[in-house]
Amino acid sequence: MNSNVAAAAFAVLAISLAIYGFYMGGEGLAGDDGFDEEALEEYVVEAVNEQRTSQGLETLAPRPELTERARAHSNHMMERGEATHDGVDGGSHYHRYGDLCRGYTGENVASTWQGRSLLHEEVDEIVRLDDEREVAEHVVDRWLDSTGHRESLFREGWSSTGVGATVAEDGGVYLTQGFCSTED
Repeated sequence: MNSNVAAAAFAVLAISLAIYGFYMGGEGLAGDDGFDEEALEEYVVEAVNEQRTSQGLETLAPRPELTERARAHSNHMMERGEATHDGVDGGSHYHRYGDLCRGYTGENVASTWQGRSLLHEEVDEIVRLDDEREVAEHVVDRWLDSTGHRESLFREGWSSTGVGATVAEDGGVYLTQGFCSTED
């Protein structure tokens, strides 16, 4: 191999690694480096309640029992590697929260990444979610962009909520928000 070809190959490799490092946050795979899951959960509740009050709806009271079950479901999603409403036993959100609610139940789930850049397809731009507030705002914005998730956020009968977040070693973030109503 002549020296010009070798130099060009090395340059392409170096540029590729630099670009990869930029998009992956300079660390290769992003890890859980102090990302505060409880703060993320609180920011999601805060962002959802801000959206609800902007629509003239009541805020949702956080409930520890709902949060505990939402966390368990987020852990389940992380283990599966996907956002899903299906529970460990195949059950739905009603199976997760039904005994805690006087009326009906609902749920929004999501997955995204922290500490790395990703393509935001709706606006065709690259975003980077480095902290808990950025992740919370991104997820709530995506829920607002989805008809079904938006309807869940703005349902009038909800009275309480629980948000559970789990961050995988590779930077994957899994979120579950459970809802309960006070009416039958």
